[in-house]
Amino acid sequence: MAGAPALAAVYQNCYSALRKDSTLTVLEQGVVLFVLAAASGCNYDVVTYGGAGNAVSSTFRKITAAIRAGKPLTDARLRVLVSFTRAMFIHRGRPSDYEVKTFLNAGYREENIQDIILAIATNTLSAYTNHVFHAQGDASAREANWVAVT
Repeated sequence: MAGAPALAAVYQNCYSALRKDSTLTVLEQGVVLFVLAAASGCNYDVVTYGGAGNAVSSTFRKITAAIRAGKPLTDARLRVLVSFTRAMFIHRGRPSDYEVKTFLNAGYREENIQDIILAIATNTLSAYTNHVFHAQGDASAREANWVAVT
């Protein structure tokens, strides 16, 4: 994004707003960003978001390991968050009424849905840029060598 200051500024504003003003917990934010990175097939973001979370939380390490292995999460509420985030991404912001109801019944609120929309916008800016310009990341990112599943 270095060659497009406006794009970099919008991305940074979105990312900062998500991290500072979100109604989702820090753990939930990390899960949403990781799920979106994997769903968008952006290996650079998978390693970036996964590595950052893994560095600070053993819980996040377990969550990313389960997602990477295609296994359901043990925490029912986070399982719903993962499922709803994927549904929002796959259906391009058109989840079914059942998916919305399931999400809300798990204890989430409409404000959380709006934060997921912000995370999708943030992910789109990053993933599209990384895809077009073939972002490789640093050596540790390349060593992780995990391929996102789309």
